[in-house]
Order: sequence, then structure tokens, then C-alpha cells
Amino acid sequence: MKTISTEKKLCLSCMEKHEVKKVEVLEENVFKGVSVKYPAKYEYCDRAEDYLTYEDTLESNDTAFKDAYRKEMGLLTSDEIIAIRKMYGVSQKDFSLVLGWGSSTITRYENHQVQDGVHDDVLRKVANDPKWFIELLSRARTNLTDKAYRKYLQKARELYHANRNKYLKESEEKTITGLVYNALPMGAVPEGHEALLLLDGVEYDEVQYDEHIGYRFKAKDGFQVNLLTESEIKAIDEVINRFKNYNAKEISDAMHEEEAYRNTPKKQPISFEYAQSLSI
Repeated sequence: MKTISTEKKLCLSCMEKHEVKKVEVLEENVFKGVSVKYPAKYEYCDRAEDYLTYEDTLESNDTAFKDAYRKEMGLLTSDEIIAIRKMYGVSQKDFSLVLGWGSSTITRYENHQVQDGVHDDVLRKVANDPKWFIELLSRARTNLTDKAYRKYLQKARELYHANRNKYLKESEEKTITGLVYNALPMGAVPEGHEALLLLDGVEYDEVQYDEHIGYRFKAKDGFQVNLLTESEIKAIDEVINRFKNYNAKEISDAMHEEEAYRNTPKKQPISFEYAQSLSI
């Protein structure tokens, strides 16, 4: 038993006025067949040797109990769910609406109800992927006030750009191009690819691919490879030799078969953890 504080007051256990302790006790209980230990708070009477709940301890003790179960099962705790919601500055009701859940779902998850694994995965993805949250926010726009929508969008954009800078910083150390690659419908495509044509010194030819226009980049006269290491040049040569006889569709189909592409959600950055499992 750990003493948190003491206060001289009328003790409701012995009905006498004396120093009453507020204490924390490690308790053990079973939830959904799983036994867990958690810190519970009570008032303690030394004279009656009795524990008594006070104020909001029934609710807080229940939350502590459920959080202990969450930790045991590898789920987000109530505090972690609150932190994710506050990342975007969203109210409980609006967060539920953005996620497409019942209006009181987040309120329950932040208190007494334990989320299932599917909802837990969604919350984790929202925490790590502001870009996806922006997409969800757009879908839910008609269910939000214009003021709330603009507020949430601004915060999500700030988080997205912060994460984007992190992705780019990591990629500079791991890729030849210095770009993050996203899993787009046509395959793995570098972040900001649409801006490559606008860079100074970039030359290209437009090529018709079925109903689409593509771009074939070409080296300027006198171009020399002087910014790449030998290992980088070797890697590029291996890719050229592998795909030199492939057309655009065949290259796209090959990318779709890679584990890195198949295991990445649509339009999301492809993790560098798949680098070792690429077919070449």
C-alpha cells in the first residue's frame, strides 16, 4: 500500500474525525479471461482497517483495470488514445465521425470500454499517418462544421509536413535518388515526382503509352556521372540490365509483385525495411 496524501476529516468508515489516508493499492482482477494487476486508489481508515472508494475512484480504478488489460494484450491505453486525438486537436465526437464510427465510440474508448484489434490498428495508423487522416477528414467533411473542418485540416497538414520532412531526411541516407517512394496504382513512385519536370537542367521527351502520356528523361550532352559512388552506379546498371527489354506495363506489373508494394497501403510511403526482400 502506497500513501498518496492524508487529510483530517470525518471518516466514513468509522464515522469519527481523524487523519484519513488516500492510498494506492496493487490489485489483481480478471477481464475476458485474462488476469491483470493494476494500481487502484482508495481512502484508508487505520482504525477500522478498511478501504473506501472516494470521488471518481470507481471510474478511475475501472480505467486503470482496463488499461492493464490493454497493455497485456498489446492494445493502446486510454491515455494513448487521448494523445492521438489531441495530436489533431479533435473533439471526441468529431474524432469518432472522422473515423466513421459511432459518435460516442472514442468517448467510451477513452474511459471504460476496451477497443477491438481492428479499431486499435486504425488508431495506430492515424497516429503515424497524417496524410491518411487528411483523406478521412475529407470524406467526413459534410458531418463537421466548416470551422472544425478547417481547424482539423490545418493541424493535420502541419503534422503531415513534419512527417514528410522526416521521411525525406531518412531517405537521403538510404536511397540513391534521395526520395521516398509511395505505393501508387502504377507502382512505386517517388514523392514529389510531379515536380521533377520543373527542375532546372532536366530534359525529357514526351512518350505516348496507350491512353497516357509518359516522359523519357535523357542526359544532356557531355553529362558525366560524378556524383554517384561505384556501388550506386553498379546498382543502377543491374536495374538497367534487368529491365532494359521491359515495356512500361511489364515494369509496373513487376513492381506490383514485390512484397514491398503488396504489403504497403495504397498511396502510403514504402518502408525501407523491405529493401532486403526486393527481387533484385
